[in-house]
Amino acid sequence: MVDLRPLTRDDLVAMARRISIPQSRAVEGRRRGQVWRASWSDSSSLVVLLDVGLNAVSAAPLLLDFDRSSFEEKQLSTFSGISCLVVTSHSREIAEITLDGCFGEISLPDEFTDESGGDNVAIDELADFDLLAGWLSEASGDGTLGEKLRRAGLTPPSVAEALTVTRPTAVAILRGQQPLSKHQAELISEPARLTAEQLLAANPSLPTEWLLELKSGAYRSRVKEFARRRKLTDIEGWRDVGYGAFALAARQNTKDGAGRLQARVDAFLNAALGEASADA
Repeated sequence: MVDLRPLTRDDLVAMARRISIPQSRAVEGRRRGQVWRASWSDSSSLVVLLDVGLNAVSAAPLLLDFDRSSFEEKQLSTFSGISCLVVTSHSREIAEITLDGCFGEISLPDEFTDESGGDNVAIDELADFDLLAGWLSEASGDGTLGEKLRRAGLTPPSVAEALTVTRPTAVAILRGQQPLSKHQAELISEPARLTAEQLLAANPSLPTEWLLELKSGAYRSRVKEFARRRKLTDIEGWRDVGYGAFALAARQNTKDGAGRLQARVDAFLNAALGEASADA
C-alpha cells in the first residue's frame, strides 16, 4: 500500500484553480442545446433545452455527478470540459418561468438514436427535475370550491356578506365559475369550516390561456418577489398571482386576448408589489 502525504493548503488551492466553474450569461431568447439552471421553490436542476415553445420548453436533466461506470462513453457528453449525462429518456416540458440562468450550450444530435441510459440513474437524482416539471398540477385547483361552500351551508347572500362582493359574484363563486383570492379565502374560511389553503386548493382551474400566459419567464422576478414579501413558496406565490389577476379580470367582466392577459397580470403584480412596498 502506498502512503499518500496529506494535502496541504497549496495543494487545495492548485486543485481549485484547475476547476472550471461555468458562470451564467445573458442570452437573447432560448434555443435547443442551451444549458440552464431551472429553480422553483425548493427544487433546482441543470437542464438542457431540447425544444422551445410558447412560454414552455422541452428539457432533459443534465447530470454532472453520477456513477460513470454505469454508462458507455457514447452515452456521455461534455459540458465546460466536464463529462456529463443528458438524460434524454427523461425529458419533460417545464414552464419558462422556472428558468433561472443560462450557463452555455452543449452539442446535441439532430435526433437521439441511442437511449441515454436513464434506467441507470437513481430516482433521487431526478427528483428535483420531476418537481420542476410537475408543480403546475399542485398550483391548480381541483374545481370543488362551489361544492365545498354549499356543503357548509353557504348561500349567495352569506357569501356576498362575508366577502363584501355583489350577489352575482357570490353566485359565480358558488357555481365554481370564479376563484377565490388568498384574501377572500381567509375571509370565508371560518364560515366554510375549512382552511384558506383547502379553499384555494378547491378553486376552479385557471383557463388554458391563463395557464399558458403565466408560464412566461417575463414574470419570474416579480412573482418571486411577490412570494418573498408574503413569505410564500414560489408555487404559492404563482398561484396567488394567477388567481388574483384572474379574479380581477372576472370582476371587471371584459374579454381578454393574449395582449390583454399580459396587461391583466402586469397590472395585478404592479399593484400588489407597490402596495407591499408602501406597507414596508
